[in-house]
Amino acid sequence: MLHPLIYLAALTLLAGAAADQMITVSSEVDISSCPITFYGHKYEQFYVNFTSDNFIICFSGFYNPETRGDCIVGPKGLAHYTLLDIKPPDPFFERYFLQFLPTIKNHLQCMVVLNVDHNGTFTDFFLGNFGTQTALYLSTFIPDSVVIDAFVDGNAVDRWSFRGYIFIDISGCRYSGVLYKPGTAVKSPGTCFSITCSENAVLMITGSNGLSMLL
Repeated sequence: MLHPLIYLAALTLLAGAAADQMITVSSEVDISSCPITFYGHKYEQFYVNFTSDNFIICFSGFYNPETRGDCIVGPKGLAHYTLLDIKPPDPFFERYFLQFLPTIKNHLQCMVVLNVDHNGTFTDFFLGNFGTQTALYLSTFIPDSVVIDAFVDGNAVDRWSFRGYIFIDISGCRYSGVLYKPGTAVKSPGTCFSITCSENAVLMITGSNGLSMLL
């Protein structure tokens, strides 16, 4: 099978060549044609943020270092621009996502692709819409280890350190301000309800009478 970096690098070049939008300043971006569910919250827009330290993608508003919100904080280093493209489902790409992320149970619907330039060295973000689930593919030609942080409601929930590339499942469910990872089933504190986040990130609330409600 073709190594993912080779195939995905080719996709990156195609994305850059036919990108819908070049972004050079912090901007709000419409992704309603390919909504992204970030740890259980579905968004039809996100906010590209250029800071003196990082390139940051936020979903709940422009980046605020005090609150952070729902954000992916990219690698350190001043980013000069990013190329944005929204791509239809790609069967080859879906195969790689499912190969590296067996937790993804749904089919690929579309992808939001960002190619971020760091002094001529690109870091690529592929956000895959898998319906109720979301997969993130990151690749970089930065020679050193890259660290990416994820924040939900301002709280750090994941940190990934990698060289070359990484596939990540960023699915989840949220209820009353609490994040639940897929495959979680718990009793709601102080209530008679049970909370289930299914394997494909569908939230279910079950009462003491056994009746369930999908959210």
